[in-house]
Amino acid sequence: MTTITINSNIKNVLDKESSRYALGKAPFCATSETTGKVFATNGKAISVTPIDIKDNKLELYDCKNGIPSHVVPTTKSKRNLYLDTESETIKNDKHVIDSYKYEGRFPKMRDVFSGCLETQRAKRTIDLTIDAKLLLDMATAITPFGDNRIITLQLAIDDDTKEIVDSIPVDGKNGLGIIMPCRADKEKKSINYNTINDQLSELANSPYAF
Repeated sequence: MTTITINSNIKNVLDKESSRYALGKAPFCATSETTGKVFATNGKAISVTPIDIKDNKLELYDCKNGIPSHVVPTTKSKRNLYLDTESETIKNDKHVIDSYKYEGRFPKMRDVFSGCLETQRAKRTIDLTIDAKLLLDMATAITPFGDNRIITLQLAIDDDTKEIVDSIPVDGKNGLGIIMPCRADKEKKSINYNTINDQLSELANSPYAF
């Protein structure tokens, strides 16, 4: 039986309440014998994350017709999922969850990444590395109970270094805060590090970004 392991909580980028097929399920594809990618969207945000595949009996995805090969009913799933390739069903540790056959319509991911890449290349960009948990905690502290966590960050750029200055003011509907950026990981400074635009380019031109 083929096992796939999703290495992050992509359920947070799905719409659990929507009746739209694409917003409650996540298409995935095998890009090698042992790895793959899973796409998730709630209509406002999209995530693409790696998956590990064990005992792969899936056909490698070629996307010649622009249709994703398999679907994870992710809102009902656990981290490790088991695929029965004979019945084309997917289950967690105990129960069959659903069919993993593709049966609905998804946004054209390649167009989304191509458009974003084109915009990024046309502008001067700067990377902000930040602790998302800390930012969420800050948003919760400066917005009213039960309100949307909408905040505004004000970024000051050093004219000489072209980097973001420490101490980022954060404005919320119910207060003001200050948050500190994280220092970039050493590995991100290595010659082998794929920049954000590198990753966008891969997805915009890859045979598995439908």
